[in-house]
Amino acid sequence: MATAAEAPTSVADVGLTFLSNPQDAVIDIVFIHGLQGHPQNTWTYKSKPTQSPQGRGLSPSNVSKSYRTRVLSILHKSSKRKHPKPGISEEVDVDQEDGTGEGRSQGKDVFWPRDLLKEDFPMARIMTFGYNTNITQGYEAANQGNIFSHARDVLYGLEAKRRQSPNRDLVFIAHSLGGILVKEVLRRSEVDPDQKIVKIFGSTTGVFFFGTPHRGSRDWASFGEGVAAVAGRILGMDVNTQVIHALLPSGPELEICRESFTAQWVKRGDNLTVRTFQESKGVIGTQWGGFNQLIVPSDSSTLDHPSQHARTINADHVGMVKFSGRNDKAYEMVKEDIEELVIRAGEAVQSLASEQKEVEWGEKECKCQQLLRTSDYESYKDRNPDRVEETCQWFLKHSSFQTWRQSNTSSILWVSADPGCGKSVLSKSLVEKELKSTESRTTCYFFFKDDDVKQKSITCALSALLHQLFSQRKFLIQYAIPDYESEGHQLPTLFHKLWTILTKAAADPKAGEVICILDALDECEESGRYDIIKALSDFYKKAKNTEGNSSRFRFLATSRPYLDIERRFIELTHDMPTVRLQGEKESEAISKEINFVIHFEVHKKIGLELNLNDPERSFLERKLSSMPHRTYLWLKLILEVIRRQTSVTRMRIQEIVSNLPATVETAYEAILEKSSDKRLARKLLCIVVAAVRPLTLDEMNIALAIEDHHRSSKDLDLEDEIRFEGTVRHLCGLFISVIDQKVYLIHQTAREFLLAKPETCSGVWKYSIEPAVSELIVAKTCVTYLLFADFSGDPNIEEISSEGESKAKHRADKHHYLGYAASQWPIHYQKAQARAEHGMLQSILDICDTQSQRFRNWFDVYWALVHPYEPTPGL
Repeated sequence: MATAAEAPTSVADVGLTFLSNPQDAVIDIVFIHGLQGHPQNTWTYKSKPTQSPQGRGLSPSNVSKSYRTRVLSILHKSSKRKHPKPGISEEVDVDQEDGTGEGRSQGKDVFWPRDLLKEDFPMARIMTFGYNTNITQGYEAANQGNIFSHARDVLYGLEAKRRQSPNRDLVFIAHSLGGILVKEVLRRSEVDPDQKIVKIFGSTTGVFFFGTPHRGSRDWASFGEGVAAVAGRILGMDVNTQVIHALLPSGPELEICRESFTAQWVKRGDNLTVRTFQESKGVIGTQWGGFNQLIVPSDSSTLDHPSQHARTINADHVGMVKFSGRNDKAYEMVKEDIEELVIRAGEAVQSLASEQKEVEWGEKECKCQQLLRTSDYESYKDRNPDRVEETCQWFLKHSSFQTWRQSNTSSILWVSADPGCGKSVLSKSLVEKELKSTESRTTCYFFFKDDDVKQKSITCALSALLHQLFSQRKFLIQYAIPDYESEGHQLPTLFHKLWTILTKAAADPKAGEVICILDALDECEESGRYDIIKALSDFYKKAKNTEGNSSRFRFLATSRPYLDIERRFIELTHDMPTVRLQGEKESEAISKEINFVIHFEVHKKIGLELNLNDPERSFLERKLSSMPHRTYLWLKLILEVIRRQTSVTRMRIQEIVSNLPATVETAYEAILEKSSDKRLARKLLCIVVAAVRPLTLDEMNIALAIEDHHRSSKDLDLEDEIRFEGTVRHLCGLFISVIDQKVYLIHQTAREFLLAKPETCSGVWKYSIEPAVSELIVAKTCVTYLLFADFSGDPNIEEISSEGESKAKHRADKHHYLGYAASQWPIHYQKAQARAEHGMLQSILDICDTQSQRFRNWFDVYWALVHPYEPTPGL
């Protein structure tokens, strides 16, 4: 047992103080004192040289006069204090003193929450909460507001302390009017719009009330008056004194709090254990002219509930929460009830751990999970930059997002916004920060892009969501196994099967909160986009009309405000208007946030790169911030235009700023016009636009170098691998991005800018690439490469064995462009036939000669890449 000599934990007068904080805690126990109490003294037994014959009480003849004298003396002193120390009361209050008036020895004091409970329950995290209800001069409340106002402090303090384990069981132990504070805490928690606060109510498994007035008494005219009488006795003054009304809620507020707690107890049933403890002795002299008066009458300290356990402690209102040691009968009684809750919490934690953490997958589960890994979804997310501080607030603070986020049921939010407004940056931030996975929440995601056949596939998206869900909640893979057994390797291609697995897994009562974020839904291929919108609409319409649905399966999808998407969401948005958040209507707020990025870029990046002085930086920032129709994409392009200037002087800066492109399209033109080799730049852009998936730098190096007359890899004039990335960037500037050694267009709008449209006038670059022509360019590079002498009889790639598929993949890795050329040339040729010359048809016939070794070489590679789970057919 700890003593004062052992330098125990210092307890703060205000707020939460940890008395025990084990790493393996299974339950939180929070102590809350009453009026004029203290987070340590209220719960501390002070050792005494002798005990009175009546235990913790004193005989009336020895104490009545001295107690009244001390009360009057201390209240007189309090009226003269100007600046009392918060939370420590000098006046005699029945929470802080023992009520006996006896002198104290220098022996061991017992602060039982720390000195007893901490040792008896080593897996309990124990806290004590302090708040100030002292009296200053003139008998005024030192802390403005009644005890209800402290409920917010308890809620916010607990939420902050429990963020790592928000679902851990929680027990409140309250003394006197502190019990009313606890009931208000639970009332507010249940209805709070912040889901993190609601979890405090949902996690509360026990409430212990010591001497708390729960309802009216036959001795009181009303409940409110009775509570005021209790406060008056505690403070040692008449119930009509103004300070009492400053510290207490009104009568109606007390009634609402009482009724709310009763309803909560009924609602929670056996999941909420409530214990009430009553005083059996009166504190002498606390009522003026009174004698041996109970502070809280027995009929008030009981609850009107059939499951209540009202137990009596052989002590007065003060001593009922001061235990002398483990042999104290009152402590033994309280310990038994706490032990029941701690054991239950431990069993729940072990059960959850056995279902989630200790789940061991067999070979079948491992293969199923491996099958669902159809894409590199992490890299799709990481293609996007991080959110700059102070941005995206237009969304994060929007009422629609807050409503969706705080919802306790299944719900969907569709976020639409114009191009270049930072939707993907926002989605990345949600995944990594605001909505990241926690102990109780699983966040899954997929970022669509139409420059990659996998990244625009809805079945790849669903497979990615399932892969992430099962990785974080292993036991949920049980919902995929039946379909895996029946469908085999076809499962990742079956939309309806994947969707059904996802909805069933998310509905599991132990799944917790499941959030799925789909970014850039407009870049999902059309049929898949329509399938997922219909599935989402059907699911959430059904969820809205289904009573008792306890699942928390929530979707957030972002897209441009396209009409076809809007029409397919129309039924859902009509019935539930909050489903859609229209970012296109927040352009003013977004423009203001872009100013933060402008300031950051000018002063922290480009200003340093170009060595601009302070006036030049301020001038540049001012000009950029004054441009209308600003978007993040526009700013990124403009900064690239400025960076490419070879001469930077004050006059030159003014000239540059005066001629800045006003739109994204004019910025695109300005960037491409500065290309050092426009012919090669155009070929590179044709390849990027037409490619089925983003090419690696190694693949692009070969594709860009191939000419029609080349006959072997020796004819290729390849650039050094290290220098080639710089060449790509130099050819097209910021129009091209290189991420993870793969070549991309900077944005979806770049593709739209380049591709020719019917009946449009093309500029130098805008609408200058005809789709069929770009497909033909890529088809030629593929076919020419497959006709290289390298693949007509190379001894390293001749006969195929039982390990043919793995050898074919090895050959594809060795010859960087072989994999893409072999697997994708038919797609490109089919799209380019209208532009293909007769000579190309002969080349196609040559590589399709099934009797040639060349055909075997490329076909084996094709089959291994396109049909990885099927044996190579014999030809």
